[in-house]
Amino acid sequence: MHVNVLLDLKIFAARDHLWGGPPGPRPTPTSARSCCGYSCPVGQTLPSANSTIIPIYEIPTALRQLLADTNAWIEYKAYPPDEIAVRFHHRLVQIHPFPNGNGRHARLMADLLIMRLGMERFSWGRENLRNAGALRKRYIAALQAADQHDIRPLLAFARS
Repeated sequence: MHVNVLLDLKIFAARDHLWGGPPGPRPTPTSARSCCGYSCPVGQTLPSANSTIIPIYEIPTALRQLLADTNAWIEYKAYPPDEIAVRFHHRLVQIHPFPNGNGRHARLMADLLIMRLGMERFSWGRENLRNAGALRKRYIAALQAADQHDIRPLLAFARS
C-alpha cells in the first residue's frame, strides 16, 4: 500500500500558504520559526524538544525523506499502524516546516494517515493542547522521549 499523505494534500502547493499572508519579503534560510511560543533561529535547539531547527532550504528534502521512510514502513510492515502514524507525527514536528502551528499540523496529518491505514483517528489527550497546562506538558515530554528514541510515551499519549 503506497500512502503519500503529504503529496495527496498538496501541503507545499504554494509559498503563500506556507508562510501566510500576501506576497512580500520571504524568510531567509536563517529566519527564525516558532515553537511553543518561542522564536527559534536556525541551528538552535527547540525549547520543547532536543531537536535542532533545520535551515528552510532543507525542509523539502527532509519531507521527501519522511515520505519515503513512511511508505517503506507501510510497505514492509515495519511497525504497527499506530506506531507508523506516531513516528510520522514525531518526524514532522522535528522538521518544523511552518513558522507556527507545527504540532497541530503534525497531529492532523497523523490522524489522516492512521485513518488511511484503516484505523480510528487519535484522541491526543482529548483536550486542547494549545493552552499551557499539564496535558501540554505531557505531550511535550512524550515528544522529548521520542527524541531520545523512546516512542512509547508518544504512542500512549496519542491514544489517551
